[in-house]
Amino acid sequence: MIDSSNTRKIIEILRALGDDRKIIVNPIEALSGYKNQALAALVETRYEIRIYIDFSYPNYQQEASYIHELLHVLCTLEGYPNVILNKRYKKIIGSRNLDLAEGLRNDLWTAIQHPYVYTKEINDYDLKIDEVFNEIVNQKNVDSIIENLKQMISN
Repeated sequence: MIDSSNTRKIIEILRALGDDRKIIVNPIEALSGYKNQALAALVETRYEIRIYIDFSYPNYQQEASYIHELLHVLCTLEGYPNVILNKRYKKIIGSRNLDLAEGLRNDLWTAIQHPYVYTKEINDYDLKIDEVFNEIVNQKNVDSIIENLKQMISN
């Protein structure tokens, strides 16, 4: 576990809301395909919360990633929709379309939860949020995406 006043705060909130699952932290490399794709990832089961973090980043980024993932858990506890892809539909759409469906599911889930998560990060936690967001921009290479969009618009 990453231990700080911020991480203790979010854990206290989760426990107060009745979530007593064990929290396990693993390196992001333990998730196939996630290295260099995400700063962190969340996997929840009935009995545990697994947070996968890229430990190559500074400690402040690791702490913010930990808080970020647990804020997604808090969203669910507070009633935000948790968008899932039903197993029944996975069989119907087949493996060829599964990546597309998972991508759409993730985009919808992200659009629902991230405004809340980012607002909580900024207002409720003492994080180096400017540095954290700069790392996210760098990691996602947003500058090149913006440049590509500008070129597409000008053509």
